[in-house]
Amino acid sequence: MHNGKFDYKVIKCTCDIELVPYWDTMIAAKILDENELRASLKEQYIDKIDSSQEKYDIEHLFEGLPYAIFSPELFALYAATDSKMTYDLYEWQLKQYMLPDNSKLLSLLLNVEMPVVQVAAEMELTGICID
Repeated sequence: MHNGKFDYKVIKCTCDIELVPYWDTMIAAKILDENELRASLKEQYIDKIDSSQEKYDIEHLFEGLPYAIFSPELFALYAATDSKMTYDLYEWQLKQYMLPDNSKLLSLLLNVEMPVVQVAAEMELTGICID
């Protein structure tokens, strides 16, 4: 996931499924570099995976047009692209976390930060805002 807290809440509210997030590429980026200013999926993908990739977002792709006129299949393609980018970024991050000097960072990500994602999402669904 990238921004797993958001994904968790959307999936729970729309599908009534509580996923247990394993890896959040947004959180993992911040742990690898606490000074990372560009943690969005597209920015991370361009910085770490493919610098020739043009940044895009859903608002600019459909600028000035109501979403309702587009087929769900078109939105599925957009979502599939994000999923592929997230997976590629995860693979790159995993290699970084597997470096010998990063074992404590990996432990922090998996044993502290990731368990908090579901807890924070549930707190927000209850009515407590967490930034």
